[in-house]
Amino acid sequence: HQLHLQIASALALTPGAFLTTLKGVGITLAAAIYAELSDPARRHGVTRMASFAGLVPRTRQTGGPDKPARSCRRSRRCNTTLKALMLQAAVLSKRFGPDELKSTYLRYDENGQDARYMMANKLLRIFLCLIEKQLAYVPASLLENPHPDRLREHYLQSWSPLLIKWRNAGAIKQAFHPNAPLGQWRDMLQELYQLQLPTTSPQYP
Repeated sequence: HQLHLQIASALALTPGAFLTTLKGVGITLAAAIYAELSDPARRHGVTRMASFAGLVPRTRQTGGPDKPARSCRRSRRCNTTLKALMLQAAVLSKRFGPDELKSTYLRYDENGQDARYMMANKLLRIFLCLIEKQLAYVPASLLENPHPDRLREHYLQSWSPLLIKWRNAGAIKQAFHPNAPLGQWRDMLQELYQLQLPTTSPQYP
């Protein structure tokens, strides 16, 4: 219990806390992924990060620039810990994730693609975006048509599950402190959308 509390308290002070805004991603998994993504100054583009995590096959090109590149097996020198965490997140998204990600996973599977790796690659892109922009997860359908009323409804529906997630980890006060990333994001939402977002668990007075 003390270890989980320390993990949650540490994550609450970092942009990695925004990973928990994605349904199906818990505190411990978010902290582990954030730690393995390394120092932001050392991160490269999304494609190179996917290769670093062993989520995409390598390509080789021989015989000159006119010859097409051929795909090879995934590198064994990748970050195997990050690879395992991303594959775990992919499986969890199929079971507990947002409806859009569940549908995407099933579509990969029906098309005969390796759904776990395809979803893990997609999630890696989402996670990097959430961390770098310090914003909560919003479904792609809402991003394509970001009407204020629809966004407002999305934030209201996702707020209580997020509070409970941090309450269960014992770090709800740290996560939504005014100086913490999630706390600053909460203040921004309240101002932009005229919301009243509590910082106490919805199961308590």
